[in-house]
Amino acid sequence: MILGRLAEVVFILIIRAYIEEAEVGQGLLRAMKDPRTSASLNCMHTAPEKGWTLDQLAAAAGMSRSLYCKEFKTLLAETPLAYLTGWRILTSKELLLENKENISEIAEKIGYQSEAAFNRLFKSKVGETPAVYRKQMLAAQNT
Repeated sequence: MILGRLAEVVFILIIRAYIEEAEVGQGLLRAMKDPRTSASLNCMHTAPEKGWTLDQLAAAAGMSRSLYCKEFKTLLAETPLAYLTGWRILTSKELLLENKENISEIAEKIGYQSEAAFNRLFKSKVGETPAVYRKQMLAAQNT
């Protein structure tokens, strides 16, 4: 058990050193290296259910709205709200497989007040409804 935890710590230290030393191009590692953008990403990651606005995210980053949007898009090749939507979808996929909560509870946990709106968004991004996704993925895990 101790060796497992030690391996985790070493891995984290290696990733941190890589981020600090490397000239990372575009992407999440580059954005996490930037303290301002990292602050707004932390907001999105820790509270995806919050109804984040560009003004709130820009304030978390300590930038004007226009500069924040420009910097974010330069670092991550997408807008802040597009990233937030992607993060919510990723989080919802994990929740669909990890617990037995109904779809409306999961929708609310990731920031959607309407199950119908969540279903439409999920289907547009994933290609199937959350219920179908859950059923297929759980069936695949059990085979």
